[in-house]
Amino acid sequence: MKINKKLSTVFGLSLFLAFISCKKETKTLAKNTLFLKEIDSKVIDSLKIDLNNNGIQDIIQIQETINDSRIIVIKLKQGNKYVTIAENNKIIACKTCGYQGGDPYISLNPQKNGFNLNLEFNSMTFRYDSGKIILESVDIIRVIQTQDSINEKHLIKTTKDFGRIELAKVDIDFIDKLINSATF
Repeated sequence: MKINKKLSTVFGLSLFLAFISCKKETKTLAKNTLFLKEIDSKVIDSLKIDLNNNGIQDIIQIQETINDSRIIVIKLKQGNKYVTIAENNKIIACKTCGYQGGDPYISLNPQKNGFNLNLEFNSMTFRYDSGKIILESVDIIRVIQTQDSINEKHLIKTTKDFGRIELAKVDIDFIDKLINSATF
C-alpha cells in the first residue's frame, strides 16, 4: 500500500513537472515559430478530409519546426492549390514534452466536417463552420492508480462550457483551465 502511494505521488509529480516545463517552453517558442514554418518545418502527420463538404479533400497537417515547436495547419483546396484557413502553434507540445519525456502528440482522426486531435491527456474535436475551424469539445483524460489497477476517467467539456472558440485561439492556458476545473 505504501509503495503504491509513493509510486502514485512520484507519477503525479513527474507529470506535473514535465507539463510545467513544456508549458513554459511552448509559450516562449510560440512567439517565434509561425514565420519559420514555411522554411524550416517538416510534416510529421497529415490527414485528408473534406472539411467544408464540397466533395474535395482538404488537408490537416501537424508540422514540426527546427526548434521542435509543433504547428497544426488547416488547408482547404481551392482550385488547384491549398489555402491555409487556420493554424495554431500553441496546442501541441514538443516531441519530448510528454510524460517521462515522451511525445504528447498521438494522432489525427477524421470526423464528419472535422477532426480529432489526440494528445497524451486530452482529445480535442474541431469542426469546420462558416469558414472557420471551431473547437467543439475537449475530452480530458485522467489516469488514476488504484490498489488493483490503473483506471482511466474521462470528462468531456463542450461549447456549452467554454463558448465558440476558433482553433487559433486555443492555447495551453485554456487547456490548463479546463483541466484544473475538471472534477471526476
